[in-house]
Amino acid sequence: NRHELVRWGVLRGRFRESMSKPKAFVPNQPTEIGFELYDVLHTFKRGHKLQIQIQSSMFPFLDLNPQNYVENIFNAKESDFTRAFHTIYHNDEHQSSISFNEL
Repeated sequence: NRHELVRWGVLRGRFRESMSKPKAFVPNQPTEIGFELYDVLHTFKRGHKLQIQIQSSMFPFLDLNPQNYVENIFNAKESDFTRAFHTIYHNDEHQSSISFNEL
C-alpha cells in the first residue's frame, strides 16, 4: 500500500477563538473547533481511500507540545509534559463532520 501526505495544517488549540487571547481546554468537555485547510486540486481515483489524522504534536516538524496549558510552551518544565488522549465526539448531541468541495 502506498500512502501520500496530501495536506497538513496546524491550529494551536489555545488560539481556536482568538490569536490575542489564548484559552485553555476544559478536560472532558467537548469543544467545537473549526478550521480550513487551504488546498489545491487533488484527484482521488475510484477505490482510493482517504485517511485523516488528528494529533496534538507534530514533533520534530514543529516544537514540542507539553499537552498541558502553560503560558509559554518554550518555558515549559519537564513536569508540564504529559501524555494526551483526545476524543472526537460524534453522536446526536455532538455531530462532528468533515466536508469537501467536489468538482
